[in-house]
Amino acid sequence: MLKPLRQLVILLMVLCSFTAYAEVIEAIRIVGNARISTQAVFYRIRSAEGEELDLATVSEDVKRLWNLNVFADIKVDIQDGETGKVLTYMLRERPIIKDFRFFGNHAFGPNLLKDKLKEEGILLRINTQLDFNEVSRIKMKIMDLYKGKGYQNVRVEQTLESTGAGDAYVTFTIYEGGKVRVHGVQFTGNQVFSDKKLRRAMKKIKEHSMLSFVTSSDVYSEEKFDEDLDNLRSRYWKKGYKDVFVGRPIIEIIDETSEKQKQKNLERMKFNKKVKQDLRMHLTIPIFEGDQYTIGDVSFVDNKLVPDTTLADSWELEPGDPFDVGKVNEFQTEIEEIYNDAGYLQFFMERIPEKRADNRVDLTFKFDEGEQFTLRRLEFEGNVVTRDKVLRREFMISEGAPFRLEIFKNSMLKINQLGFFDVTQSDPDVDLNPEDNSVDVLIKGQESGVNEINFGGGYSEYAGFFLQTSYSTRNFLGRGEQLQLSASLGSNITYYNISFTEPWIFDYPHSFTVNLFNSDTSYYNYERQSKGFSLGFGFRLKPFLTYSVAYRYEIVDVPGSSLQTNSVFKPVSNRLTSSITQSLQYNTLNHPFMATRGSKYALSLEWAGWQLGGDDLKYEINLRLTRMFKGPKSTAFLINSRIGYQKPLGSNNTIQYYDRFFIGGESTVRGYELRTISPRDSQSNYPIGGTKMFMANLEWILPIENRFQFALFYDIGGVWLEDQSFFASEEPLKSSWGVEARFNLPVFQMPIRLTYGIPLDDVYGQDKGGNLEFTVGTIF
Repeated sequence: MLKPLRQLVILLMVLCSFTAYAEVIEAIRIVGNARISTQAVFYRIRSAEGEELDLATVSEDVKRLWNLNVFADIKVDIQDGETGKVLTYMLRERPIIKDFRFFGNHAFGPNLLKDKLKEEGILLRINTQLDFNEVSRIKMKIMDLYKGKGYQNVRVEQTLESTGAGDAYVTFTIYEGGKVRVHGVQFTGNQVFSDKKLRRAMKKIKEHSMLSFVTSSDVYSEEKFDEDLDNLRSRYWKKGYKDVFVGRPIIEIIDETSEKQKQKNLERMKFNKKVKQDLRMHLTIPIFEGDQYTIGDVSFVDNKLVPDTTLADSWELEPGDPFDVGKVNEFQTEIEEIYNDAGYLQFFMERIPEKRADNRVDLTFKFDEGEQFTLRRLEFEGNVVTRDKVLRREFMISEGAPFRLEIFKNSMLKINQLGFFDVTQSDPDVDLNPEDNSVDVLIKGQESGVNEINFGGGYSEYAGFFLQTSYSTRNFLGRGEQLQLSASLGSNITYYNISFTEPWIFDYPHSFTVNLFNSDTSYYNYERQSKGFSLGFGFRLKPFLTYSVAYRYEIVDVPGSSLQTNSVFKPVSNRLTSSITQSLQYNTLNHPFMATRGSKYALSLEWAGWQLGGDDLKYEINLRLTRMFKGPKSTAFLINSRIGYQKPLGSNNTIQYYDRFFIGGESTVRGYELRTISPRDSQSNYPIGGTKMFMANLEWILPIENRFQFALFYDIGGVWLEDQSFFASEEPLKSSWGVEARFNLPVFQMPIRLTYGIPLDDVYGQDKGGNLEFTVGTIF
C-alpha cells in the first residue's frame, strides 16, 4: 500500500517542478504574410503572449492556418527572449495563378486541351490562389486524356514560375511519347466461341487496320474495354452462360520502331518535339465460361401497382430458352422505369433464382414498391435576367404533383429548347426527402444570347454585299418574349422587318406572332418588291407537339425588266397574296439552332382561296423531316429533308414565277449557285422554277472545340414542273458534297457557316469546280 502512495507523491513533485520552470510566451510575431492580414492570422491561433508555451497548442495553430488553403509553407521559430520565449510564425503565401501554360501537347491543341478538361469538369481558374490538390488533379486528368487517345507512355510534369509580385504561371510540360496501337487480341479459356467470333463481338477495340485512322478503334482505353466487356458477356449470355467471367486483359507492348527512327527520336526529345514510334499492343483476355442454363418458371411477388398480366406481357423469354442475363436486365430496367415514371423513386425489385438439377433456373421477382414521391420545391439558379416564371412554366410537374421521372427529363429538354437558358452544362440537384416522400429540385443553367445588337456587313450568295443592323432577343425583358428589329441594305436585297412573339398568352402555352416586312430583292434580271404583314397563333397540343395557324397579307410588285418579253417573266403590279397557313410540328431537338440530338417533323398547308380576296389563288404543302443521331465518340449524324408541292386553284390560274420552287445555295443543295437547280426556259435558259421540289442533306458533324464544328456533307435535290412527276427523268436530281465550318460566336444567336461545296452534276452556266458560300443560320 505504501509503494503506490510514494510513487504518486514523487509524480506530484515532478509536475510542480515543471510548472515552476515552464516557459512563458514573451511575444508572437507574424512574418511573410502579404494578402492575409496579421489580424486574420492572430484570430486563428490559440497561443497568446503572457501564457505558458504549449507545443501541442502551437501544432494545432499550424494545422488551423494550413487548413485555410492559402499558404504554401508554414514554419514556427522559437527563440529565447528577455523574459520568455519569442514565437515567430514564418508564412509563405500561395501565389495567385496568372495563367496556365502547356508545352509539348502536340496531340491536343492548347484550346482543345482546355475544352477537354472543361468537359471533364475541370476549370482552369486564373486570378485565384494556387491549389496544389487542383494542380495535381489537372495533371492526372491530362494523363487520362492522353491515355484515352492511345498515348500509354505519356508523362506530365508541372512547374511553378514566379513573377516576383506574388503571381505565378503554372506550366504543364507534356512528354507524349508515341501512340500505342492494338495489333493483337487473343483469348484464353474460351471453348464455346472462337477467338475470331469474340473479336467480332468487341465493338470498341479492334486490331489495327486501314480504317483505324477514322474509327480509332485500335486505341486501347479502360473505358472502351469496359464497354467491350459488356459486349463479350452479352455474347455468352445469349447462349445461356449466365456465370461467364471475363477478366482484365494482360497487356504486352512491343516496340517495333526502327533503330534509325530511335536515334531521330532521341534528338527530337531534347527539344520536346513529337516523336514517331511503332508501338504495338497485344491483349490477352482470360475467360471462364461456366455452365449453360435455360429459363424455367417465372413468378412475381408483392407487386401492387402493376398486375401480373402486364408484367408477363413485358417478359420476352419462354421456358426452355437460354438464360439470357441481358434480357433479364432489360426487363428489370423496363419495370423500374415504369415505377420511376409513376413517381416511385425508391422502387426496388429483387430477382431470386432457383436452380434445378437439369440446369433450368426458376426466377422469382420480389417487388418493394415504396411510396410515391411528389415535387415539394422547384428552384432555378443562374437566371439573372430571365424571370423564374418563364422557366417554371416550361416545367411540366407542378409543386405538389407526383414526381414522374420521364416528365422531369422532358421538362429539362423544354427549358433547353428556349435557347437562352442552357441547362446542359450542369446536372440538376435532385434531393429526396424520405421523411415526407417529397423531392426538392434545383435546376442550374447559364444564360446566353439574351439581347443582341448587331451592326456589320459582309457577303452572301443571296444578298450579295450588304450592310445590316439589328436588335433581337429571344428573352425580351426576361419574359421569354421574342422581338426582332432588323434592316439589311445590299447589292441584291433591301429588307426591313419587325417581328414579335408572345409564347404564352394569359399564362397558357399558346403563342401569338406578328410580323411586318418590306423587301426589295433582285433575281436574274428581274426585281421583286414586296410588303405586308402576317399574324399567327400557336397551340401546344402535347409537350413537343404544336399546331399553328397564320394569316399572311403580301403585296408584290415586279417592275419591267429585260426579260419582260419572255412568256415566263412578266411585270406585276400590286398583286396580292392573302393566305392562311396551318402547321403541325413535333420537335425534340435539344437546342433551337445548335442541336446535337433529337428530331423535328413539320407539315404545313398554305391555302389562298378566292374567299380571302387575293390575286394568287393556290395551295402549297410542305413536309420537313429532321433527325439527328449519335455518332462515334462525340460526333453526330444529321438527316434533313424537305418535300414541297404547289398547285393553283382554278384552271385559269398559275403559280407566279417568283413564288415557285428553286433550290441551290447555302441553305438547300450546297455547292450550286443560288436558285440554279430548276427547270429552265427554252429560250433564255433562265431558271423558271417548278411546283414540285425535293431536297435532302446528310451530314457527319465533328465538334472540334467548344464553339467550332466541322461537318462533312452530301446534298441532293430536284425541282419539277406542273406536268412532270416527282423525280421525273427530264429533270434529274442534282447532288453535291463538301465541307462546312461553323462558328458559334457569343454575340450571335445563330451559327456562322462557311461552306465549300463541290457539285457532282452539270448545271447550265455553272463551273464544275467548288463553290465557297457564307451565311448565318442553320441548315435545318
